[in-house]
Amino acid sequence: DNITHTLCGFALARAGGDRLGPGATATLVVAANLPDCDVVGIPLGLGPAWFLCHHRGITHAVLGLAVEAVLLGVVAAGIARAAGREGSVPRLIAAAALGLA
Repeated sequence: DNITHTLCGFALARAGGDRLGPGATATLVVAANLPDCDVVGIPLGLGPAWFLCHHRGITHAVLGLAVEAVLLGVVAAGIARAAGREGSVPRLIAAAALGLA
């Protein structure tokens, strides 16, 4: 349930994860929801059967979470820099890893 994932990301931020720097709260919330990105297969016409077969696949595996953490951390740092705030890539990767875990 994405509402639960979102609330978990906010709870991690309130528990101290927001101290990881600018953009850490948003990174935690997105990271908490990111493993369920496989749901995009349904509107792409792949259907519910595809989702059921692939949900909890690579996006929920340790390797997938490591790749997602790095990608999300780099993207979040880029967004923070574009917004005029200095986002530390290692800290935002750590925030992403925390949210994904």
